Amino acid sequence: MLDLKISIRENIYASIYQFLLMKIAELRDTDDNITSLYKAQKLEIIDGKREEISLAYGRISNFQRVDFLIAKNLLYGEKNFLQYISDFIIDGEKIIRKENSEFISCNYDLCIGNSEISSGTLRQDNITFFYPFPFRENSISSVLVFELLDYDLMREIYRVIKKQGKLKVMVRDDLSGGLTAKEILKYIIKFKIDKVSWENGFWIINARKL
Repeated sequence: MLDLKISIRENIYASIYQFLLMKIAELRDTDDNITSLYKAQKLEIIDGKREEISLAYGRISNFQRVDFLIAKNLLYGEKNFLQYISDFIIDGEKIIRKENSEFISCNYDLCIGNSEISSGTLRQDNITFFYPFPFRENSISSVLVFELLDYDLMREIYRVIKKQGKLKVMVRDDLSGGLTAKEILKYIIKFKIDKVSWENGFWIINARKL
C-alpha cells in the first residue's frame, strides 16, 4: 500500500514538472485582451519567464513553436495555420479541433488556410505550411487564401506570384464573426482589385499582380 502511494505521488510530481516545462503563448490585442490572429498585436510567451513578441507589422514570420496557444474568436484559416504552431489551441472556452473546409474547391496553384494540412496543394503535391515559401519569385500563377490575413503572408504571396497572377481571398463577413470588406482590403493593397463580392456570408476578393 505504501509503495502504491509513493508511485502515485511520483506520477503527480512528474506531471507537474512536465507542465512547468511547457511553453504557453497568448495572442493579445492593443487593449491586452485575448484575441484572434488578425487582431493580435503581440504574442506573449510564458516559458519560465514572460516574453513578448510584437505582431504589429507581420505575424507569421514572428511565430515560434509552443505547447499551448490561447486565443479567442479565431477564423477557420487561422485555426488551420495555428495547428502547426501549437499542439494544443484554446479558442475562448473551446479546445480546437481540426476544421473541415473541404467544401471549398481549390483549383489554384497554391491554397492557404482551407486544406486539411493548412496550406493546400501546389501542382497536386501536398505541402506543409511554413514561411517563407520555398518557391522562386514570379513562379506561381494563382493563389487562394481562405480566412488567413497577415501582412507577412501577403508580401510572400506577392513575391512568388507571377505578373498578372490571380489572387482570391475569402473571409467571412463581420456579421458572421469575421471582417468587413474594407478591413480585408487593407491587407492586399499591393494587388490590383478586380472584383469584390459577397456570397453565403463570405467576402470574396479577386485581385491580380500588375
